[in-house]
Amino acid sequence: MGRKKRVFAAISPEGRITREEGVKEFADLHGLDSAAVSACIAGRAGSHKGWKFREATIHDPPLAIEGETPESEPPKESEVASALAASSTLTREQRIERALKMRENLISTHAQILAGVKEMPVGWNPDRMMKPIESELKACGVSLEGAIDERTPEEKAADAIDRLIETPESMWSINDGDLDAIEAAMTRALTDGEEYIEEIAAAKAQKRAGKQVTPGKAMAARAWTNRLRRLRTIRSWVRHERPEEYHQWGASKRLAWDGTRVLRYQVYVGRADAADSGAGGSGYIFQFGRPHVKMAIDLYRAWRKIAITADGVLRPGDIMPSSGRAFPGIPYQGCMELYPPRHGKSAFLRHVVGLTMGTNPRLQGAYVHARRDEASRFIKYVSDFFDPDTGAGARHLSLFPQELASYDNNATKIRLSIPEPTSNPTFLGAGVWD
Repeated sequence: MGRKKRVFAAISPEGRITREEGVKEFADLHGLDSAAVSACIAGRAGSHKGWKFREATIHDPPLAIEGETPESEPPKESEVASALAASSTLTREQRIERALKMRENLISTHAQILAGVKEMPVGWNPDRMMKPIESELKACGVSLEGAIDERTPEEKAADAIDRLIETPESMWSINDGDLDAIEAAMTRALTDGEEYIEEIAAAKAQKRAGKQVTPGKAMAARAWTNRLRRLRTIRSWVRHERPEEYHQWGASKRLAWDGTRVLRYQVYVGRADAADSGAGGSGYIFQFGRPHVKMAIDLYRAWRKIAITADGVLRPGDIMPSSGRAFPGIPYQGCMELYPPRHGKSAFLRHVVGLTMGTNPRLQGAYVHARRDEASRFIKYVSDFFDPDTGAGARHLSLFPQELASYDNNATKIRLSIPEPTSNPTFLGAGVWD
Protein backbone atom coordinates (compact mmCIF):
# COMPACT_ATOMS: atom_id res chain seq x y z
CA MET A 1 0.00 0.00 0.00
CA GLY A 2 1.39 3.38 -0.99
CA ARG A 3 1.92 6.19 1.49
CA LYS A 4 -1.08 8.49 1.90
CA LYS A 5 -0.46 11.94 0.47
CA ARG A 6 -0.61 14.92 2.80
CA VAL A 7 -3.61 17.24 2.47
CA PHE A 8 -2.96 20.92 3.19
CA ALA A 9 -4.22 24.42 2.45
CA ALA A 10 -2.21 26.62 0.08
CA ILE A 11 -2.58 30.40 -0.02
CA SER A 12 -1.22 31.96 -3.20
CA PRO A 13 0.52 35.37 -3.28
CA GLU A 14 -2.77 36.76 -4.66
CA GLY A 15 -4.68 35.48 -1.62
CA ARG A 16 -6.43 32.51 -3.28
CA ILE A 17 -6.92 29.55 -0.92
CA THR A 18 -7.02 25.99 -2.23
CA ARG A 19 -6.97 22.56 -0.63
CA GLU A 20 -4.10 20.54 -2.08
CA GLU A 21 -2.91 16.93 -1.83
CA GLY A 22 0.71 15.87 -2.06
CA VAL A 23 3.48 18.27 -1.03
CA LYS A 24 6.05 17.12 -3.60
CA GLU A 25 3.60 17.18 -6.49
CA PHE A 26 2.43 20.68 -5.58
CA ALA A 27 6.00 21.96 -5.13
CA ASP A 28 7.13 20.55 -8.47
CA LEU A 29 4.10 22.03 -10.23
CA HIS A 30 4.75 25.55 -8.91
CA GLY A 31 8.56 25.52 -8.84
CA LEU A 32 8.82 25.45 -5.03
CA ASP A 33 11.03 23.59 -2.59
CA SER A 34 9.07 20.73 -1.05
CA ALA A 35 11.07 20.89 2.21
CA ALA A 36 10.26 24.59 2.58
CA VAL A 37 6.58 23.90 1.89
CA SER A 38 6.56 21.18 4.56
CA ALA A 39 8.20 23.56 7.02
CA CYS A 40 5.49 26.16 6.38
CA ILE A 41 2.74 23.59 6.89
CA ALA A 42 4.30 22.51 10.17
CA GLY A 43 4.54 26.12 11.32
CA ARG A 44 8.35 26.24 11.31
CA ALA A 45 8.38 28.90 8.59
CA GLY A 46 6.08 31.74 7.64
CA SER A 47 6.05 31.70 3.85
CA HIS A 48 7.97 30.48 0.81
CA LYS A 49 8.26 32.60 -2.36
CA GLY A 50 5.09 34.49 -1.46
CA TRP A 51 3.09 31.32 -0.79
CA LYS A 52 1.71 30.44 2.65
CA PHE A 53 0.72 26.99 3.82
CA ARG A 54 -1.05 25.43 6.78
CA GLU A 55 -2.87 22.29 7.79
CA ALA A 56 -6.22 21.94 6.04
CA THR A 57 -9.40 22.52 8.05
CA ILE A 58 -13.07 21.84 7.45
CA HIS A 59 -13.47 25.49 6.46
CA ASP A 60 -11.17 25.17 3.45
CA PRO A 61 -12.52 24.45 -0.04
CA PRO A 62 -12.83 20.78 -1.02
CA LEU A 63 -10.21 19.08 -3.16
CA ALA A 64 -10.54 19.87 -6.84
CA ILE A 65 -10.40 16.46 -8.55
CA GLU A 66 -9.61 16.60 -12.24
CA GLY A 67 -12.68 15.92 -14.33
CA GLU A 68 -15.06 16.20 -11.38
CA THR A 69 -16.93 19.01 -9.69
CA PRO A 70 -16.67 19.27 -5.90
CA GLU A 71 -19.83 18.24 -4.13
CA SER A 72 -20.27 21.46 -2.15
CA GLU A 73 -22.24 24.19 -3.88
CA PRO A 74 -21.17 27.86 -3.77
CA PRO A 75 -22.89 29.69 -0.90
CA LYS A 76 -25.83 31.97 -1.57
CA GLU A 77 -25.92 35.59 -0.45
CA SER A 78 -28.76 34.90 1.98
CA GLU A 79 -26.79 32.01 3.49
CA VAL A 80 -23.81 34.28 4.18
CA ALA A 81 -25.98 36.85 5.96
CA SER A 82 -27.87 34.17 7.91
CA ALA A 83 -24.66 32.50 9.06
CA LEU A 84 -23.28 35.81 10.30
CA ALA A 85 -26.51 36.61 12.12
CA ALA A 86 -26.12 33.51 14.30
CA SER A 87 -23.61 35.11 16.67
CA SER A 88 -25.40 35.37 20.01
CA THR A 89 -23.10 32.86 21.74
CA LEU A 90 -19.82 33.83 20.08
CA THR A 91 -17.18 36.12 21.51
CA ARG A 92 -15.84 39.09 19.56
CA GLU A 93 -12.68 37.18 18.61
CA GLN A 94 -14.69 34.17 17.45
CA ARG A 95 -16.93 36.38 15.31
CA ILE A 96 -13.87 37.97 13.68
CA GLU A 97 -12.27 34.56 13.04
CA ARG A 98 -15.51 33.21 11.55
CA ALA A 99 -15.93 36.22 9.26
CA LEU A 100 -12.35 35.89 8.00
CA LYS A 101 -12.81 32.18 7.28
CA MET A 102 -15.98 32.94 5.34
CA ARG A 103 -14.07 35.58 3.38
CA GLU A 104 -11.30 33.10 2.53
CA ASN A 105 -13.83 30.51 1.40
CA LEU A 106 -15.66 33.06 -0.72
CA ILE A 107 -12.44 34.13 -2.46
CA SER A 108 -11.43 30.52 -3.05
CA THR A 109 -14.89 29.57 -4.37
CA HIS A 110 -14.85 32.50 -6.78
CA ALA A 111 -11.39 31.48 -7.99
CA GLN A 112 -12.63 27.94 -8.64
CA ILE A 113 -15.61 29.31 -10.56
CA LEU A 114 -13.31 31.42 -12.72
CA ALA A 115 -11.09 28.38 -13.30
CA GLY A 116 -14.08 26.32 -14.42
CA VAL A 117 -13.88 23.89 -11.51
CA LYS A 118 -17.27 24.99 -10.23
CA GLU A 119 -20.32 26.14 -12.13
CA MET A 120 -21.32 29.76 -11.57
CA PRO A 121 -24.75 29.95 -9.86
CA VAL A 122 -27.42 32.28 -11.16
CA GLY A 123 -27.00 35.76 -9.68
CA TRP A 124 -23.52 35.06 -8.34
CA ASN A 125 -22.07 38.36 -7.06
CA PRO A 126 -19.05 37.95 -4.74
CA ASP A 127 -18.70 41.69 -4.18
CA ARG A 128 -22.22 41.91 -2.81
CA MET A 129 -21.71 38.77 -0.73
CA MET A 130 -18.57 40.29 0.76
CA LYS A 131 -20.51 43.26 2.19
CA PRO A 132 -22.15 41.39 5.11
CA ILE A 133 -18.74 39.95 5.99
CA GLU A 134 -17.17 43.43 6.07
CA SER A 135 -20.16 44.67 8.07
CA GLU A 136 -19.67 41.89 10.61
CA LEU A 137 -16.03 42.89 11.04
CA LYS A 138 -16.96 46.55 11.49
CA ALA A 139 -19.58 45.51 14.03
CA CYS A 140 -16.71 43.91 15.96
CA GLY A 141 -14.80 47.19 15.87
CA VAL A 142 -12.24 46.33 13.17
CA SER A 143 -11.94 47.09 9.48
CA LEU A 144 -11.26 44.41 6.88
CA GLU A 145 -7.74 45.77 6.41
CA GLY A 146 -7.13 45.66 10.15
CA ALA A 147 -8.49 42.14 10.52
CA ILE A 148 -6.19 40.67 7.85
CA ASP A 149 -3.21 42.71 9.03
CA GLU A 150 -0.49 40.25 10.08
CA ARG A 151 2.05 42.81 11.29
CA THR A 152 3.53 42.40 14.76
CA PRO A 153 2.76 45.06 17.42
CA GLU A 154 6.28 46.43 16.93
CA GLU A 155 5.76 46.73 13.17
CA LYS A 156 2.39 48.43 13.69
CA ALA A 157 3.98 50.90 16.09
CA ALA A 158 6.80 51.66 13.64
CA ASP A 159 4.36 52.25 10.76
CA ALA A 160 2.10 54.42 12.92
CA ILE A 161 5.08 56.49 14.08
CA ASP A 162 6.12 56.97 10.45
CA ARG A 163 2.64 58.31 9.68
CA LEU A 164 2.82 60.68 12.63
CA ILE A 165 6.17 62.05 11.46
CA GLU A 166 5.06 62.44 7.85
CA THR A 167 1.57 63.77 8.66
CA PRO A 168 1.16 65.08 12.22
CA GLU A 169 -2.55 65.63 11.50
CA SER A 170 -2.99 61.83 11.37
CA MET A 171 -2.62 61.79 15.16
CA TRP A 172 -6.33 62.63 15.42
CA SER A 173 -7.44 59.60 13.39
CA ILE A 174 -5.12 56.94 14.80
CA ASN A 175 -7.04 54.03 16.31
CA ASP A 176 -6.74 52.97 19.93
CA GLY A 177 -4.78 49.81 19.09
CA ASP A 178 -2.05 51.66 17.20
CA LEU A 179 -2.01 54.31 19.92
CA ASP A 180 -1.37 51.59 22.52
CA ALA A 181 1.45 50.17 20.37
CA ILE A 182 3.09 53.59 19.98
CA GLU A 183 2.93 54.33 23.69
CA ALA A 184 4.37 50.89 24.50
CA ALA A 185 7.27 51.51 22.10
CA MET A 186 7.94 54.93 23.62
CA THR A 187 7.78 53.50 27.13
CA ARG A 188 10.52 51.05 26.18
CA ALA A 189 12.56 53.96 24.85
CA LEU A 190 12.21 55.75 28.18
CA THR A 191 13.11 52.84 30.42
CA ASP A 192 16.77 53.82 30.32
CA GLY A 193 16.61 56.83 32.62
CA GLU A 194 20.37 57.39 32.42
CA GLU A 195 20.15 57.98 28.66
CA TYR A 196 17.39 60.56 29.15
CA ILE A 197 19.37 62.42 31.83
CA GLU A 198 22.46 62.49 29.62
CA GLU A 199 20.43 63.93 26.74
CA ILE A 200 19.00 66.64 29.01
CA ALA A 201 22.50 67.57 30.16
CA ALA A 202 23.77 67.67 26.57
CA ALA A 203 20.82 69.84 25.50
CA LYS A 204 21.49 72.34 28.28
CA ALA A 205 25.16 72.46 27.31
CA GLN A 206 24.18 73.20 23.71
CA LYS A 207 21.86 75.96 24.87
CA ARG A 208 24.55 77.57 27.05
CA ALA A 209 26.95 77.47 24.13
CA GLY A 210 24.42 79.27 21.93
CA LYS A 211 23.93 76.28 19.66
CA GLN A 212 20.68 74.83 18.37
CA VAL A 213 19.37 72.16 20.72
CA THR A 214 19.08 68.77 19.04
CA PRO A 215 16.66 66.53 20.96
CA GLY A 216 17.79 62.96 21.41
CA LYS A 217 15.78 59.79 21.06
CA ALA A 218 14.63 59.68 24.68
CA MET A 219 13.76 63.39 24.71
CA ALA A 220 11.69 63.03 21.54
CA ALA A 221 9.90 60.01 23.01
CA ARG A 222 9.08 61.98 26.16
CA ALA A 223 7.67 64.86 24.07
CA TRP A 224 5.50 62.50 22.03
CA THR A 225 4.35 60.78 25.22
CA ASN A 226 3.02 64.09 26.48
CA ARG A 227 1.34 64.84 23.14
CA LEU A 228 -0.39 61.47 22.99
CA ARG A 229 -1.45 61.76 26.62
CA ARG A 230 -3.18 65.03 25.76
CA LEU A 231 -4.70 63.34 22.70
CA ARG A 232 -6.21 60.63 24.88
CA THR A 233 -7.64 63.29 27.19
CA ILE A 234 -9.25 65.22 24.33
CA ARG A 235 -10.57 62.02 22.78
CA SER A 236 -12.09 61.03 26.11
CA TRP A 237 -13.82 64.41 26.40
CA VAL A 238 -15.56 63.77 23.08
CA ARG A 239 -16.16 60.02 23.35
CA HIS A 240 -17.61 60.07 26.87
CA GLU A 241 -20.47 62.31 27.85
CA ARG A 242 -18.95 63.35 31.17
CA PRO A 243 -15.41 63.29 32.64
CA GLU A 244 -14.61 61.68 35.99
CA GLU A 245 -14.45 65.01 37.81
CA TYR A 246 -17.88 66.06 36.49
CA HIS A 247 -19.71 65.67 39.82
CA GLN A 248 -17.19 67.92 41.55
CA TRP A 249 -18.20 70.89 39.42
CA GLY A 250 -20.85 73.48 40.09
CA ALA A 251 -24.25 73.44 38.40
CA SER A 252 -23.37 76.10 35.81
CA LYS A 253 -20.21 74.32 34.68
CA ARG A 254 -22.01 70.98 34.44
CA LEU A 255 -24.74 72.50 32.27
CA ALA A 256 -22.16 74.22 30.06
CA TRP A 257 -20.25 70.94 29.62
CA ASP A 258 -23.36 68.89 28.84
CA GLY A 259 -24.71 71.43 26.38
CA THR A 260 -21.54 71.86 24.32
CA ARG A 261 -20.53 68.26 23.69
CA VAL A 262 -21.46 68.54 20.02
CA LEU A 263 -19.01 71.45 19.65
CA ARG A 264 -16.18 69.31 21.03
CA TYR A 265 -17.14 66.60 18.54
CA GLN A 266 -17.23 69.17 15.74
CA VAL A 267 -13.72 70.43 16.54
CA TYR A 268 -12.31 66.89 16.75
CA VAL A 269 -14.03 65.29 13.75
CA GLY A 270 -14.78 68.19 11.39
CA ARG A 271 -11.54 70.12 11.41
CA ALA A 272 -10.12 70.74 7.92
CA ASP A 273 -12.81 68.68 6.16
CA ALA A 274 -15.40 71.38 6.83
CA ALA A 275 -13.56 73.98 4.72
CA ASP A 276 -15.15 74.57 1.33
CA SER A 277 -11.82 75.02 -0.44
CA GLY A 278 -8.17 75.82 -0.02
CA ALA A 279 -7.71 74.43 3.50
CA GLY A 280 -5.08 71.79 4.00
CA GLY A 281 -3.76 69.99 7.04
CA SER A 282 -4.63 71.80 10.24
CA GLY A 283 -4.96 75.14 8.47
CA TYR A 284 -8.69 75.17 9.10
CA ILE A 285 -10.11 74.45 12.54
CA PHE A 286 -13.55 75.54 13.62
CA GLN A 287 -13.71 78.85 15.41
CA PHE A 288 -16.88 79.10 17.44
CA GLY A 289 -18.77 82.26 18.32
CA ARG A 290 -21.83 83.01 20.40
CA PRO A 291 -24.23 81.70 17.68
CA HIS A 292 -22.62 78.24 17.77
CA VAL A 293 -22.79 78.06 21.55
CA LYS A 294 -26.40 79.27 21.48
CA MET A 295 -27.35 76.59 18.94
CA ALA A 296 -25.73 73.89 21.08
CA ILE A 297 -27.38 75.04 24.32
CA ASP A 298 -30.78 75.52 22.67
CA LEU A 299 -30.65 72.04 21.19
CA TYR A 300 -29.59 70.58 24.54
CA ARG A 301 -32.53 72.29 26.25
CA ALA A 302 -34.92 71.02 23.60
CA TRP A 303 -33.65 67.44 23.89
CA ARG A 304 -33.83 67.47 27.69
CA LYS A 305 -37.08 69.47 27.73
CA ILE A 306 -35.73 71.91 30.28
CA ALA A 307 -35.60 75.67 30.76
CA ILE A 308 -32.50 77.29 32.27
CA THR A 309 -33.28 80.39 34.33
CA ALA A 310 -31.65 82.41 37.08
CA ASP A 311 -33.44 80.15 39.57
CA GLY A 312 -31.85 77.03 38.12
CA VAL A 313 -33.08 74.29 35.82
CA LEU A 314 -36.83 73.99 35.35
CA ARG A 315 -38.30 70.80 33.95
CA PRO A 316 -41.78 70.28 32.46
CA GLY A 317 -43.29 69.57 35.87
CA ASP A 318 -41.98 72.92 37.11
CA ILE A 319 -42.97 74.83 33.99
CA MET A 320 -46.62 73.72 34.05
CA PRO A 321 -47.24 72.51 37.62
CA SER A 322 -50.52 70.90 38.62
CA SER A 323 -51.11 73.56 41.27
CA GLY A 324 -51.96 76.07 38.59
CA ARG A 325 -48.92 78.34 39.00
CA ALA A 326 -47.75 78.75 35.41
CA PHE A 327 -44.26 79.60 34.27
CA PRO A 328 -44.33 81.88 31.19
CA GLY A 329 -43.88 79.45 28.33
CA ILE A 330 -44.60 75.84 27.48
CA PRO A 331 -42.56 72.64 27.73
CA TYR A 332 -39.95 72.47 25.00
CA GLN A 333 -40.89 70.43 21.94
CA GLY A 334 -37.95 71.53 19.81
CA CYS A 335 -36.00 74.62 18.85
CA MET A 336 -35.77 76.90 15.84
CA GLU A 337 -32.57 78.79 15.00
CA LEU A 338 -32.62 81.70 12.57
CA TYR A 339 -29.27 83.07 11.37
CA PRO A 340 -28.00 84.74 8.20
CA PRO A 341 -26.31 82.58 5.54
CA ARG A 342 -22.76 81.28 6.18
CA HIS A 343 -23.18 81.15 9.95
CA GLY A 344 -22.52 77.41 10.22
CA LYS A 345 -26.06 76.11 10.71
CA SER A 346 -25.77 73.16 8.32
CA ALA A 347 -22.25 72.24 9.48
CA PHE A 348 -23.45 72.26 13.08
CA LEU A 349 -26.46 70.06 12.29
CA ARG A 350 -24.34 67.58 10.32
CA HIS A 351 -22.16 67.05 13.36
CA VAL A 352 -25.22 66.75 15.59
CA VAL A 353 -26.37 63.83 13.43
CA GLY A 354 -22.87 62.31 13.34
CA LEU A 355 -22.47 62.46 17.13
CA THR A 356 -25.99 61.12 17.72
CA MET A 357 -25.37 58.14 15.45
CA GLY A 358 -21.90 57.61 16.91
CA THR A 359 -23.17 57.39 20.48
CA ASN A 360 -26.09 55.19 19.44
CA PRO A 361 -24.88 52.67 16.80
CA ARG A 362 -28.33 51.08 16.54
CA LEU A 363 -29.70 54.34 15.21
CA GLN A 364 -30.95 54.43 11.65
CA GLY A 365 -30.93 57.91 10.25
CA ALA A 366 -31.65 60.07 7.27
CA TYR A 367 -31.71 63.80 7.79
CA VAL A 368 -32.20 66.07 4.82
CA HIS A 369 -32.11 69.77 4.11
CA ALA A 370 -35.14 71.75 3.01
CA ARG A 371 -33.57 72.93 -0.22
CA ARG A 372 -33.17 70.38 -2.99
CA ASP A 373 -29.58 71.32 -3.82
CA GLU A 374 -28.58 71.27 -0.14
CA ALA A 375 -30.09 67.86 0.64
CA SER A 376 -27.54 65.82 -1.30
CA ARG A 377 -24.63 67.85 0.09
CA PHE A 378 -25.92 67.39 3.61
CA ILE A 379 -26.28 63.64 3.37
CA LYS A 380 -22.84 63.37 1.72
CA TYR A 381 -21.19 65.09 4.67
CA VAL A 382 -23.02 62.83 7.12
CA SER A 383 -22.05 59.69 5.18
CA ASP A 384 -18.41 60.83 5.28
CA PHE A 385 -18.46 60.23 9.04
CA PHE A 386 -18.78 56.48 8.34
CA ASP A 387 -16.17 56.27 5.57
CA PRO A 388 -12.69 55.40 6.91
CA ASP A 389 -11.12 56.70 3.70
CA THR A 390 -12.08 60.30 4.52
CA GLY A 391 -10.41 62.43 7.16
CA ALA A 392 -13.66 63.02 9.04
CA GLY A 393 -14.55 59.32 8.82
CA ALA A 394 -11.17 58.20 10.16
CA ARG A 395 -11.46 60.60 13.09
CA HIS A 396 -15.10 59.63 13.78
CA LEU A 397 -14.26 55.91 13.75
CA SER A 398 -11.28 56.50 16.05
CA LEU A 399 -13.81 57.83 18.57
CA PHE A 400 -16.50 55.21 17.97
CA PRO A 401 -14.76 52.06 16.63
CA GLN A 402 -17.83 49.90 17.33
CA GLU A 403 -19.79 51.75 14.64
CA LEU A 404 -22.02 49.34 12.73
CA ALA A 405 -21.76 49.39 8.97
CA SER A 406 -24.71 49.87 6.64
CA TYR A 407 -25.78 47.03 4.43
CA ASP A 408 -29.27 46.15 5.58
CA ASN A 409 -32.23 47.90 7.15
CA ASN A 410 -32.86 46.01 10.36
CA ALA A 411 -32.69 46.59 14.09
CA THR A 412 -28.94 46.10 14.39
CA LYS A 413 -27.54 47.81 11.31
CA ILE A 414 -27.30 51.41 10.22
CA ARG A 415 -28.78 52.36 6.90
CA LEU A 416 -27.96 55.93 5.96
CA SER A 417 -30.28 56.87 3.12
CA ILE A 418 -32.10 59.79 1.63
CA PRO A 419 -35.42 59.79 -0.23
CA GLU A 420 -36.03 61.91 -3.30
CA PRO A 421 -35.16 65.46 -2.14
CA THR A 422 -38.24 67.58 -1.77
CA SER A 423 -38.66 71.13 -2.96
CA ASN A 424 -41.16 71.90 -0.20
CA PRO A 425 -39.87 74.26 2.51
CA THR A 426 -39.84 71.51 5.12
CA PHE A 427 -37.14 69.70 7.05
CA LEU A 428 -37.47 65.94 6.94
CA GLY A 429 -36.32 63.48 9.57
CA ALA A 430 -36.47 59.72 9.07
CA GLY A 431 -35.53 57.48 11.96
CA VAL A 432 -33.49 60.07 13.84
CA TRP A 433 -34.42 60.13 17.49
CA ASP A 434 -32.77 60.74 20.83
